[in-house]
Amino acid sequence: RRTVKITSMVMLIVVGGIMFSSIFIVNGGDTMVSDVVKHLNLSPAGIILMFLAIVFLLGFVLDWISVVLIVLPIFDPVIRAAEIDPVWFGVMLCIALQTSYLTPPMAPSIFYLRAIAPREMTYGDMYKGVTPFVGAQLLTLAVVAFFPSLATWLPSVLFGF
Repeated sequence: RRTVKITSMVMLIVVGGIMFSSIFIVNGGDTMVSDVVKHLNLSPAGIILMFLAIVFLLGFVLDWISVVLIVLPIFDPVIRAAEIDPVWFGVMLCIALQTSYLTPPMAPSIFYLRAIAPREMTYGDMYKGVTPFVGAQLLTLAVVAFFPSLATWLPSVLFGF
């Protein structure tokens, strides 16, 4: 019974994300985003930074399924037009999303952990505790950004991307 309830909630989130991105695309939202990015005259690095910042901010307030279902269909045409490797971008998107889940002030992961943490542990203690992990995530993101083959080598060997 509980499993059905939780699965139903997850499926509602998935359906909501798919509906939002589908309606957005049908109404020309993806074209609008592409046009805005073209008019900004950003380099591929600028496009990546802008999109990762958007994903990072969305990760504060939305779960990962919603973020992925909403932004990927919108970002994909722009990423491909800028000739950015979609596998590399996807890996960086995932790292940015993971980082946003640990980063205060919202830090959804900390709220999940709070439910199982000892009563004497405060949110401040938890924020201090995740700081090294946020730093490690940001370092990982920088390394993958500067060395794309770390993200693309294995998929290229396995799948020929």
